[in-house]
Amino acid sequence: MCYGHTVPLSEWGKIFCLFYAAVGIPVTLLFLADLLRLLVPLLSHRPVRYLHARWGLPLGPVALGHAVALGLATLGLFILLPAIGFWAAEDRWSFLESVYFCFISLSTIGFGNHVPSQGNSGSPAHVLYELSITCYLLVGLLAMAATLETAHQLREVRAVIQFFAPARDPVAEDRQDILAGDQLTLATVSRPDSQEEPVGGSAT
Repeated sequence: MCYGHTVPLSEWGKIFCLFYAAVGIPVTLLFLADLLRLLVPLLSHRPVRYLHARWGLPLGPVALGHAVALGLATLGLFILLPAIGFWAAEDRWSFLESVYFCFISLSTIGFGNHVPSQGNSGSPAHVLYELSITCYLLVGLLAMAATLETAHQLREVRAVIQFFAPARDPVAEDRQDILAGDQLTLATVSRPDSQEEPVGGSAT
């Protein structure tokens, strides 16, 4: 996300920003991807399998109910509850503006028209406030990504995706497989006899 309220002004500052972004963004994405790879089985797969094995519930409804519950938990813990905190901490923000900031930030849009902590930049409380916002954004991004990945694994969501973005034509795929097999057969037949290894022993 990029709020745009703090930008480099000098030439060297802009050059440093380019190199820092070129290195920092991929490292951050890899870090979040590794954490997400650990969180998705823990938050999505394990609860569904436990409910299916413990109570004998079908996997489809259990997965759908778990995804809805996870989405509501993410909405409450990372959108509404932090919005109440920003509403109390920021003097000029309404509750709607606080919810707007949380959603825009965690969805990585980041317009920059609402940015918290703009005053008292030298106080220790302000530094702690900014650090807590940074931690909230990182954890919130993980929660949003885990929720979206859980929803993406649902059969209903995959059906909607396949409806709007259908898969490749199976006839075309079969045609490519046939052509690949013909090329392999042609290469085998046209191989010189001198390259073939003898089956038996050499003639004396």
